[in-house]
Amino acid sequence: MDTALAVVFLSPLLLLLVAAETPVYGLYETCVVSQLSGNQNPFNYTEVVTQGLFSGPDGNTTVDGFYYQAYERSNVGGSEKLTPDGSPQWCVRYSPSSPGSFDMTFIITNSSGTFTLKTDSFEASDDKLAGFIKLGSNQVHFQYANKSTYYPVGENVCWVGEGQGTYGYDDYFGKLAANGGNYARLWLTDRAWDDLTVEVKLGNMSLDDTWRLDYVVQLAEKLDIHLLMCTESYNNFCTVSDVICTWDLSYYNVANGGFLTKPSEFFVDERAKADYKNRLRYIVARYGYSTSVFAWEFFNEVSTTLHEFFVVFNLFSYTKAESSIGKFIEVVKTQCIC
Repeated sequence: MDTALAVVFLSPLLLLLVAAETPVYGLYETCVVSQLSGNQNPFNYTEVVTQGLFSGPDGNTTVDGFYYQAYERSNVGGSEKLTPDGSPQWCVRYSPSSPGSFDMTFIITNSSGTFTLKTDSFEASDDKLAGFIKLGSNQVHFQYANKSTYYPVGENVCWVGEGQGTYGYDDYFGKLAANGGNYARLWLTDRAWDDLTVEVKLGNMSLDDTWRLDYVVQLAEKLDIHLLMCTESYNNFCTVSDVICTWDLSYYNVANGGFLTKPSEFFVDERAKADYKNRLRYIVARYGYSTSVFAWEFFNEVSTTLHEFFVVFNLFSYTKAESSIGKFIEVVKTQCIC
C-alpha cells in the first residue's frame, strides 16, 4: 500500500520519512537513516533495539522496528536482479485498529544509551477495511475483524522457478487470484529452496530476501490473498537418508561455524531458542502489520526430524506472552506427518 511521506531533516546523519495519514488496518511506516555504532549487529535485538511507541485510540502500544534496505528490481535474461536503492534504514511499521489521532515516538537503544525522537502525529481514517483474520467465536471458522467470514482457498507456494524471484510471484499470485484463490503458504526457511529466506547466516537476516518478502506481502495485499508464513522446516534438522535433509548445510551445525553438534539440540539449547526467538521478532516486526498475513507456521513437518513433538510447543510457548510480538500473533500452527 502506498503511503504519503513527508521528509524531515534532523541532522546531517539522520533523516526521517514520516507518513502523513493511514487508514485503519492500513500501513503506517516511519524510517530513519542512521549510522550503526561500533560492531553492533543490526539484526540482534539484544545489541540494538528500535521501537515505535504509539499512543492513541488503540491505547499505548510498543512495536519493534527492524533494519531495512530498499532495492530496485530488474529482469535480466529471465532472472531477477536486485540493486540497492539508497542507504540502509531503521523502520517501524504499525497498523492502527481504530480511527482517530495517534502520536508516535521513535526509540533507538544501543550500547551508547537510549535516544528518543518525537517523529509524528498522524490521523487514522476509517476506510472500512476488513481487518485482521482471527478464529470466529465458535472456534471453527475464520473471520475478519469486521465479523465477515474468511474461507481460505489456495495452495502451497513454497518456491517459484529458479532465478525468477518476485517475478515468479507476480505470475503465480496473478493466476491464483484470477481463479478465485485467496490463500497461499510461503516458506521463509532455506535458501536452497526459496528466495524468501529470512535468516541466511546465524544471527543475520538477508536484506535482499526480506525485501522480496516485502514485495510478495504487498502483492498479496493488492490481490486480496492471505498468507501463511512458515518460519522453519524439518530439512535443516534431520539426517535420515530417505527424506531431503540438509543438516550438513545448516548454520546451526558446529561444522559450519554454529554451536550445535546434532539436530535435536535445536529444540532444547538456550542459544538456539534465543536465535529463533530473535528471528521471529524480526519477522513479526517487519510483516506483522499486514492484514494479508493470515497465520504463522512454526515448523514444517516437524515429525520428520524424529524428535519428540512436545518439545516444539515447549520451544515456541513464549510467543503468545511476548508483548513485542504478541499483538500480531493470532493464528498459529505447526505441521507434522503422522
